[in-house]
Amino acid sequence: MTDFKRCLNQAMKEAGFILDEGQLERFKLYRDELKRWNRRINLTSVADDCGIIYKHFVDSVLPIVCGLILPRSRLADVGTGPGFPGLCLKLIEPTLKVTLIDSSHKKTAFLKCLVAMMGLEETEVVRARAEELIRKPEYSGRFDYVTARYVAELRKLVRYCLPLLKPGGRLIAYKGKNVRGELDKALEPIQWLGAQVIDVVRFERPLKYRLHRSFVVIEKRKDGQDIDSFIG
Repeated sequence: MTDFKRCLNQAMKEAGFILDEGQLERFKLYRDELKRWNRRINLTSVADDCGIIYKHFVDSVLPIVCGLILPRSRLADVGTGPGFPGLCLKLIEPTLKVTLIDSSHKKTAFLKCLVAMMGLEETEVVRARAEELIRKPEYSGRFDYVTARYVAELRKLVRYCLPLLKPGGRLIAYKGKNVRGELDKALEPIQWLGAQVIDVVRFERPLKYRLHRSFVVIEKRKDGQDIDSFIG
């Protein structure tokens, strides 16, 4: 086992995962291609192996540790960048049907290449903004989960993520330790869009990189008001 695989394996064990050899190999390929492409285009400012493992790979998959994402679900990752968290979630839970959404041509080109190299099924890469997709019937109201990590403040995020969900679907917003202020500002659009905050799940473990992560879980209860009347 290579040093990278050993470090990744240990980090995932600390977080609560046991990876098989196929998963370790795919994460290694992910690391290799991320570094190779990053020399030509700016995919991430975190380029060292430990940073990639803890700050990207482990951090991305924590909702599964916390029991927030069920297998065989349809998931959209908004503002996925180079695949965080959506592609990592797919590697941990292969039964997920994942749509990776980003407006950057370079980042989606990277993802399409990587998905092809890994031979992943039921993994779609879409170059678009979420606010464009909510007007398309093949995406609007189609997902069980929407994830968003380092994308926008919650009050803005919900306007473009909640319309992608089915009734009963859930937005999982990756946030830092302190989320009270963002939540207060987001309550009006959340209610307007027919949704409700059902949990704020906190994860904190003394890993090599201490992770202070809060997951804001918002459930869509019904179809809300016309998004145009709210956004203006």
